[in-house]
Amino acid sequence: MVLKKVWNLFFVVSMTTKWKDGKFYYKLDDSYFNKKSYLLLSQVTVVDKKRFLEYLWSITITDFVEIKKELQNILF
Repeated sequence: MVLKKVWNLFFVVSMTTKWKDGKFYYKLDDSYFNKKSYLLLSQVTVVDKKRFLEYLWSITITDFVEIKKELQNILF
């Protein structure tokens, strides 16, 4: 998930298919990938434009807003 774009760099949140208890995991709806997927809110990374375009997908606005709120609760 892209948090912010700065020039050719993207701040993104990592994804996984394995769940662990804790506030750093956010469950995505199964309709995105036809399997259980989770965002690792504790792993925000920076990727360049070439690598980003290889893994392009999108989520709904409501999921995006919820994820941003969860990140704000964790970080601030």
